[in-house]
Order: sequence, then structure tokens, then C-alpha cells
Amino acid sequence: ELSDISPYLKNAYRNGNGSGALVIGLVDPEWHSLSNERQMEAAQVMSTHLSEEKVREAMIYDAKRQLKIHIVSGKIRRPVPVPAP
Repeated sequence: ELSDISPYLKNAYRNGNGSGALVIGLVDPEWHSLSNERQMEAAQVMSTHLSEEKVREAMIYDAKRQLKIHIVSGKIRRPVPVPAP
């Protein structure tokens, strides 16, 4: 269930007939209205859920095909955290 993974995941495909280690998806347009901090929090929640499902890599794009979330082996590669001032 996508809503269990993240409310910001609009749709997704998992390779291996739904049991593979790769997920490719699309973020909900609401993702763009989140602060960088909230994007990181949402990505962390997503990473936790995907790791529990034995997903090793997730690439989540926006409607313009720009990579917005990239998770590899539980580590968030994107979004990139913005350093505190």
C-alpha cells in the first residue's frame, strides 16, 4: 500500500513482479511545497518502510522527471540536507 510508505508517493513500480529490490516512483505534487527539513523527514520515513520491505534502492521522480528522492541501502542520497545557518 503506497500510503503506508509515504503520503507523498503518488505511484510506484517494484521490479521482480513486485518483490524486487528496486522501486521507481513518482512524488505527489505536494512534495514541492514541503520545506527541505520536511522533505528529509518524509524521505527518512520512506527509507524505513522500504528497508522493512527489503528494497535496496528507490528512485522517486517528479512529473518533470527530476530525481527528488534517491535511497540506496537505507541511506538517503536525495534530497540533500541543507546545512543549518
